[in-house]
Amino acid sequence: MKNILVYIFAASSLALTCCGQGDKKVKEAPPVPPRQELPFPKEPLGRVSDFEKVFTTEQINYLDSILAEEERKTTNEVALVTLSLDSTQRDNAIYLNNMALSLFTTWGVGKKGKDNGVGILVVPNLKKIRIEVGYGLEEKLTNEELQDIINSFFIPEFKKGDYYAGVLNGIQAIIREIK
Repeated sequence: MKNILVYIFAASSLALTCCGQGDKKVKEAPPVPPRQELPFPKEPLGRVSDFEKVFTTEQINYLDSILAEEERKTTNEVALVTLSLDSTQRDNAIYLNNMALSLFTTWGVGKKGKDNGVGILVVPNLKKIRIEVGYGLEEKLTNEELQDIINSFFIPEFKKGDYYAGVLNGIQAIIREIK
């Protein structure tokens, strides 16, 4: 019986290698770490959480006032976060998407029951941006509209090195769409 198991194991390993299955490397996104090991702070600093010190205090205050006014008028919550991520994740869009979703879900962006939150994650060291939209706002801010806002308002200013102008223009465009 023992010899049969060894034979079956050897044959199956050989079959995988012969068919090319053993050499195939599937690029998978690393899982987002469990809650206690999240690669981001457990709580936001406010509507604007500038952990990377991209903005001045005045810029943060102005952005926060725009976001507070939007929430007061519509109850929609918009949060902006700047973080630095490990450069090994530079080309892993799935990891960035999962991490952004986990971040904004953990922080509870949007009103409970309304799912009316928009989370903007800017990763300056990787030159990346990811925006998550709550289910309650998906009809007002579709993926196509969001991509257009990113390409038209955020990215041109980011390429110039002006993160504040890009974020300000982008937030204003998002607010126009979700009213």
